[in-house]
Amino acid sequence: METEFGILWSKESKFQFDRIVLYLRAEWTEKEVSKFVAQIKNFERIVVKFPEIYAESSKKAGLR
Repeated sequence: METEFGILWSKESKFQFDRIVLYLRAEWTEKEVSKFVAQIKNFERIVVKFPEIYAESSKKAGLR
C-alpha cells in the first residue's frame, strides 16, 4: 500500500518564507520572485515524491 505524503510547514517556517518573499519583492523583479517561489514548489514536489533522500528530523521521528 502506498502512503501519500504532503508538505506541512511549521508556523515559523511559513513566517520566515513569507518574510523572505517580501524582501525579495523589494529587491528583485516579480519575474525573479516568481521563479524563486516556483523553485521552492518544485523542491516540495521532490520531497513528497522521494522523502527518504532527506535526513529524518532529530527532533521528531517521521519528519524530514
